[in-house]
Amino acid sequence: MSEENQYVITSEEITFGKLWDKSTALKGHLGGFWGAYIVTFIIATICCALLSLVPVLGSLLGGAIAYVFYLGPVIYALYAVQNKTLELGVAFKPCNKFSKFFVAYILLTLFTFLWSLLLIIPGIIAAIRYVLTPFIMFDNPEMSPSDAIKESCKLMDGFKLKFFGYSLLWSLIIGFFGTITLGIALIWLIPKSMAFMASFYESVKAAKTPTAA
Repeated sequence: MSEENQYVITSEEITFGKLWDKSTALKGHLGGFWGAYIVTFIIATICCALLSLVPVLGSLLGGAIAYVFYLGPVIYALYAVQNKTLELGVAFKPCNKFSKFFVAYILLTLFTFLWSLLLIIPGIIAAIRYVLTPFIMFDNPEMSPSDAIKESCKLMDGFKLKFFGYSLLWSLIIGFFGTITLGIALIWLIPKSMAFMASFYESVKAAKTPTAA
């Protein structure tokens, strides 16, 4: 008689409160995070402005460049959650594999668009299924963009509704506290939200990883 698989953690353990506690990884590194955020934002903005002068293709390249540079702070947060060495250069790691992330951006945009043609809800579900793709690509450098997308779909199986709920809650938190503090709270909340997302990825990965027999 076969035994049921035991996993590192269970789905029930991936709660908002526990992920909130885990997302303190950037505490003490806010300066580094915001340095990475501001530098990548400025570079992406300049590149997109220049490429906007090129018809059609410029918009496509601009979107891809913006996506790659947006991932810089995200990966910075992932490194913090994984207890890896943090430095400004971490934010530029996506640039080292620009071609891969460019392909990922095209595929994610295309797939989400095609699902959206059915109605907005299938499009939202598709976007949620693909949300872990960049994390997977960084954890598995040899993996192709299409395989990373497939792996994201597998990991998100059973977690899509939970992620949607957490995303809505984060939107309310950022909107409310950002408004009443005139944006000051965002200095803390934006890094925490990215660390929260990285913690979600690590927790879901653990929930899909069987323990050793």
